[in-house]
Amino acid sequence: MSIFKIKCALLSLILIPTVLFAEKPQYGGEITVLHRFISSADPASADVADGFWTSTVWLAAIADRPFLGDFEKYGPRGTNEYSFEALAYLPEQYVRGNLIESWEVTSEKITWNIRKGVMFTGNENIGMKPREYTADDCVFSLNYYLNSPPGKLARGYIADVKKVGKYKVELTFDHYDLTWMFYLGYEDRAAHMARETYDAGAAKWENQVSTGPWMIDEYVSGSYMSYKKNPIWWDTTTIDGVVYDDIPFIDKMMWPIIPDVSTQMAALRTGKVDYFWNPNSPYWDELDKGAPELKSHKFTGVYSFGIDLRVDEPPFNNKNVRHAMSMATNRKAFARMQDRGELPNYFYPIWVGHPDTLRYSYEDLPKDLQKIFNYDVEEAKRILAKEGYPNGFKVDVYTKTEAEDMDRASLLKDMWGKVGVDVNIIAKDKVSFDKLYRSRPVQMRGAWTMAGSHGNPAEILLARETTHHWNSNVYSNIWWDAQMAKLKQTVNIKERHAMIKELSLFLTDESLVIKTDPRMEGVYWWPWVKNYYGEFAVADNDFQPLLAKAWLDKKMKKKMGY
Repeated sequence: MSIFKIKCALLSLILIPTVLFAEKPQYGGEITVLHRFISSADPASADVADGFWTSTVWLAAIADRPFLGDFEKYGPRGTNEYSFEALAYLPEQYVRGNLIESWEVTSEKITWNIRKGVMFTGNENIGMKPREYTADDCVFSLNYYLNSPPGKLARGYIADVKKVGKYKVELTFDHYDLTWMFYLGYEDRAAHMARETYDAGAAKWENQVSTGPWMIDEYVSGSYMSYKKNPIWWDTTTIDGVVYDDIPFIDKMMWPIIPDVSTQMAALRTGKVDYFWNPNSPYWDELDKGAPELKSHKFTGVYSFGIDLRVDEPPFNNKNVRHAMSMATNRKAFARMQDRGELPNYFYPIWVGHPDTLRYSYEDLPKDLQKIFNYDVEEAKRILAKEGYPNGFKVDVYTKTEAEDMDRASLLKDMWGKVGVDVNIIAKDKVSFDKLYRSRPVQMRGAWTMAGSHGNPAEILLARETTHHWNSNVYSNIWWDAQMAKLKQTVNIKERHAMIKELSLFLTDESLVIKTDPRMEGVYWWPWVKNYYGEFAVADNDFQPLLAKAWLDKKMKKKMGY
């Protein structure tokens, strides 16, 4: 036998066990899922026009969006080029068509080629039978969204939407804007639904139909939402070279409503919940010790905790004062609250979770920008005295009554007190805080603590436009507005990234928000949830497609005693 044949024979022996013992997908079963925020209360209106992001997460299970992150090709189960850890950001090179199979974009228009064979499920409640999703539905959904309050930003740059074939739609730009893929493609309210649903009343969950992997089975207010497998879902998955078109593998998805966080954690720890999307980080140690068999993926998120400063009035209209308060903020102390004391003491508009093409390292920053991230009480005092505040000042700091927020506000009060700043903490329940935040130009003064910084790096910068609805600082700068107009109209991705990186230096210097530490994100799941690898989101607030291609090892669950 030749050496070549011997090598081939040996190689085949090595490979045989892999083939023989490869796990095959299992059909059937029920998966129970939780989310720390979403699971705490009933979903509100299902109508995307109402703009309730907490509801659109529930809706994402049944309503496919035009675009989706290509997690099977580029994520951990593929090339592992992209982790899919960002909540609301997808680099364009890792996006695939979903309802839209392919697209072409120029500075004048976008052409969408609709995927053939996508079906709406029927719904007896509204007298609708199953039918195909076509250009008519695409045009209707786009116009409905664009004319709704959440769609107003995209409405400003989309001049027209028209059908140019049964499976082709053209969106004409009034002017090109880089946010189109987010707002119209994978934003949480960009889901497309049937006109029949809206005619019957889109706010009602019982009127919904599906293009997604799941269908609404039953909704019991205050108790749960249950979904069942959509038997006519269009998508497929390939596992070990075998194409499966009968997916989801799982028959049913249960989503209980559990207001109490401790009860949520107990449900996961005892195996009553199979998958928990983003549980509160203070409970991670409890989960790790109480249920060591649990699998998890934890990471530094692109969202962050911070102190938003209102900069249209004293004292924070003075940039030097803002620098002083940044130096008076011990970021490592905030990081230790999450047992993340090893984190560096600097944070920027563009976070460590984003590609290097978009952000600077600390060492690359100019020296005068590096110093504002250093905890330096004496230098902060010196600057305040120079700017007319030798004895400090008083400031209202708004926060939520939730324990984590109150702890952060108390820590801030202690820190800023060391430089003579008297912090008056005004705590509001979540609903009241959100109402105040939306009316901040009138009712909120000083500063407020919250988790912020949009996952999309462009939006982090764009949110400081004078008229932007996320301009929490009430910031107004004619030069900055002009730069943002230029950024939004930059079609070339490399040029756009270079602009974002450079402009982030200016925003860093402005110190509109004193970032403390990134919010830790994580996912927990039991090992009987197969073909899932810890991906966080594949669209804005969307994890359901990940579970649509997972399956349950029911024998393993039973063997583990659950």
